[in-house]
Amino acid sequence: MPLFHPPTPPISGGAAADRIAEALGTPNRTIHGEKGHVTAFVVRQFVDRGLLADLSANPDGTLHHPGQVDQVCRREDLADLVAADTPLGPEQAAARLRVRRADFDHMVRLGRIRPPQSIEVRFGTSRAGAVDVALYTTASVDAVPAEHPEVDWEQLRTVAKSRRSPLAALRPHRREPQFLPPARVPRRPEGRPGTRRRAVHTSPAGSHSGQARPVPSQWKHQPPPGVLRAPMVPAAWRKSWVSPATCAS
Repeated sequence: MPLFHPPTPPISGGAAADRIAEALGTPNRTIHGEKGHVTAFVVRQFVDRGLLADLSANPDGTLHHPGQVDQVCRREDLADLVAADTPLGPEQAAARLRVRRADFDHMVRLGRIRPPQSIEVRFGTSRAGAVDVALYTTASVDAVPAEHPEVDWEQLRTVAKSRRSPLAALRPHRREPQFLPPARVPRRPEGRPGTRRRAVHTSPAGSHSGQARPVPSQWKHQPPPGVLRAPMVPAAWRKSWVSPATCAS
């Protein structure tokens, strides 16, 4: 009889980051406030790469299968993947590109680099002084010069500290509006110009005068859903409904 193995509970993104750090030989420190070598940000990037599956529907955290995390830890290119997905703040990204922070802010404004995630940084114990800090991956920062060869990077890297950024005069590219093709106009039915043929439907319950009453499909204006409106019928029909002969019958 086969033995029953209980299901393995999932682990959090922080626990997965600790396992990856141990596999690289640089375990994360457990001291409070000490930055680890591998963070949950890297784990999220692994999810975006398709290396890990997120078992949680919570946008503030991730859950992963331990076996899948162990498979990722055994990859030969694990160090390169972690280095490419290491988070960088705006100051670190500007220093890696060897440009000023003001120049990097203009790159973000122009849409030449986008942060995949942002974190909330608090100053003190109150949330009144909390600010959102954008995080960029190392690979995305390194790819900016190759993706934008129109920028004179040598000149940008030699601009003095107090000088205006050459990127300040540029404007972000706007996408051209996409116009939809004109809607097809339905053809008029055969007959006299400017007239329409309409099928006449009668209600099974006729009036007392023997004339058929119109059904809602013959109303001149269809009422909106949930609103009752009296049908517009010819005056001759209305007179026949209230005639003395009809009432006597």
